[in-house]
Amino acid sequence: MEPENYRRSWLIVAVLTIVLAFAFQGSRGLWEPDEGRYVRCAYEMVKTGDWVTPQINYQPHFTKPPMTYWLIASGLSLVGMNEWGARAFHGLTFALTALLVGFLGKKMWNDRVGMMACLIYATTVLPFLAANTVTTDTILAFFETLAVVCFWLSRRTREETVTSSVWALAMWFALGLAFLTKGPAGLLPLAAIIVYTVTVRDRKRLPAFVTLIGIMVFAVTALPWYVAVVRQHEGLLSYFFGHEVVGRIVTAEHRRNPSWFGPIKAYLPTLTIGAFPWAAYWPVLLRRSKPQVFRLSWWKGLRERPKALFLVLWFGIPLTLLSFSSSRLPFYVLPLFAALALATARGLSLCLPERVSEILSFRGRGGIAVALLLVALIGSKGVAAHIAWKRDSRAMWNGIKDAIHRRPGNTPYEIVVVHENYDGLEFYSHANVEFVTTRERTSPAFVHDETLREEIAELDASHYAPMFLAKAKHMSTILPELRRRGLGYSVADAPFEHKLILCEIGARRDDVVRLAAIGDAGTGDSRQTMIGSVLYHVDQDTSLDGILLLGDNIVGWNETGLPEDAYREYFEAPYAPLLSSGVPFYAALGNHDTREGGTYRQTLYPLFNMEDRRYYSRVFGDEMVEVFFLDSNTIKRDPQQVAWVNDSLSRSRAAWKVVALHHPIYSTAKEYPSDPSMIELLEPILVKNGVDLVLCGHNHIYERLRPVHGIHYITAGSGGKLSRGGLAPNSSMRAAGNDEENVALVLQFDAETCRFTAYGPNEEVVDQGKITHVLPAKTAAQLN
Repeated sequence: MEPENYRRSWLIVAVLTIVLAFAFQGSRGLWEPDEGRYVRCAYEMVKTGDWVTPQINYQPHFTKPPMTYWLIASGLSLVGMNEWGARAFHGLTFALTALLVGFLGKKMWNDRVGMMACLIYATTVLPFLAANTVTTDTILAFFETLAVVCFWLSRRTREETVTSSVWALAMWFALGLAFLTKGPAGLLPLAAIIVYTVTVRDRKRLPAFVTLIGIMVFAVTALPWYVAVVRQHEGLLSYFFGHEVVGRIVTAEHRRNPSWFGPIKAYLPTLTIGAFPWAAYWPVLLRRSKPQVFRLSWWKGLRERPKALFLVLWFGIPLTLLSFSSSRLPFYVLPLFAALALATARGLSLCLPERVSEILSFRGRGGIAVALLLVALIGSKGVAAHIAWKRDSRAMWNGIKDAIHRRPGNTPYEIVVVHENYDGLEFYSHANVEFVTTRERTSPAFVHDETLREEIAELDASHYAPMFLAKAKHMSTILPELRRRGLGYSVADAPFEHKLILCEIGARRDDVVRLAAIGDAGTGDSRQTMIGSVLYHVDQDTSLDGILLLGDNIVGWNETGLPEDAYREYFEAPYAPLLSSGVPFYAALGNHDTREGGTYRQTLYPLFNMEDRRYYSRVFGDEMVEVFFLDSNTIKRDPQQVAWVNDSLSRSRAAWKVVALHHPIYSTAKEYPSDPSMIELLEPILVKNGVDLVLCGHNHIYERLRPVHGIHYITAGSGGKLSRGGLAPNSSMRAAGNDEENVALVLQFDAETCRFTAYGPNEEVVDQGKITHVLPAKTAAQLN
């Protein structure tokens, strides 16, 4: 074949690879459980703007590192919120992997082997099917293949040059990306690379791969995300090692073919049937090479044949390690198909050169067979889009949406799936989707799911109408629980032998006011989003009447001022689930909020509900609680505001009087401790008028002080920012404090008691208790 024909053939092979990758890529709905779970996680990333902490149902989800979620989320952002966007980068990484395999075949042997290897990989059943399935493995296969290609290019450099070092560093970079895709599994090619390097005894090149700079490239690429989330989420490090590393490698807790015959069950069919149609040539190739392959001398001589040795090690060592692991699934061996494609292409070029010529020229029987294969593969993706499979979440949503939308009233709803995972329903419905179980859940998870009984018990205080989706066999468990609670419901048929129970909820039956308070929250980062997610779940369980922002609500200032999309990035995205649920926010101004016209913009921003006022009050419930929002930036030099505070407090008829401001009056924090001038100015007014509770921010910590003259002071300034070690040690004023994690404060008022609960970023309780009314008001003279 002439060079120009090689170029034409390469172009044809590349185009066919791209067509295989993207034809009908977004036509099929999301299939559960894997596709729904991965896409839901990415969808919530896009919705909240938090690309650090993966979430499902706005709770931390750490079963996989973030790379797969990042690429899916990028596809959703660039292509659209649809199946095409969800699978866009899977198609791209599949095509790039096939082209890398072809490129490596060319570098190891010649163009014919390279083109055949590319075509074989692109048309092999398992890689092709995996490319249309949203999982980690297609992406992992790309990064691992990229690492191997970089390694081979660095080794094939005849002299120690800058180029060789660059390729070596590129290998470490690719391994870092693989580690961000699937953790330790991404390092399996490294084991083969190390064994190969030692076996060929080319020790003069070994340092190029173990230099400190190479390890640093890997560390800088792979580890920052792990460090960030471990610092942010208490207990995550032990979860990673205990469940996601040891649990998958050593124990059987994940229940993925852990028995001794697990490798045979999971991998043998995958490596044979999954390698069709090209596996059909293997008996022919073995028969023609039998005199060599089945001789011990052939294996002993591999050291002298580095290409063959490398393919054997690249395939054999990862397969051996995967077999020894206790967690085994068919897609785990997908990255090994690159080595299989190269070995098959090389064998065909040696043993069946005429057939290779037919295939690459797309003529004769070989060309016809390839054409039919392409039609069959592409057609299978098109046909799959029209098959209603029982795990298709799009088909499930299409089957239940009419019943949900026709239900009486316009109460917000959530879909509660019993004993199954239909995470893709959130992607289609844009509603909250929750999983509950009727028995104790034993599978490991960083955040565990609720039980059915717990979910139903929360309905008394929730403003969400639950739509229970369950198989018919679970009706005998669900309906008695609903009847026992006195809840009205109707039952509709759902696809795939499921039932949809549409519950009816009336007005909230508890006579309480529930508020949350967070300060210094407007950072736009993962910490803010996680606190928002905590409050979202609080609102689901016990409806919130409002969220009090204690200042520094938007802190995205830079050298040029506040970005145009600052309110979306620093407020609307992190709190998107809460805003979608209709939870109102009420803001006080902080010192960062007043820069360069910030006061004017924030007081007019409709979602802050300030109504063009720097200080104001809001009444919640039937005069149950009145919250007085102050502008502590100016109050020391603002007698008009001081007079307003005194007058408004004296006129208030609320059972509970709460003051919310940014700067602390009393505090045990190191950076901004108690302010004598604020104490002198405000404390007599607050005491005289019977204020029960003062909430503030500014210090990026949580602290609750012992009552001062009957008033409780709580700082909740770690809604986004966090000052680790920010509390002064051993203060007698402090009743409770936390400067190690971000905290949200939730307050529940009834006629006599205010119950408070402070939650950490994983919904753990860090402080709780109750407050009763203050004693009769004291005069200013009694304070002295």
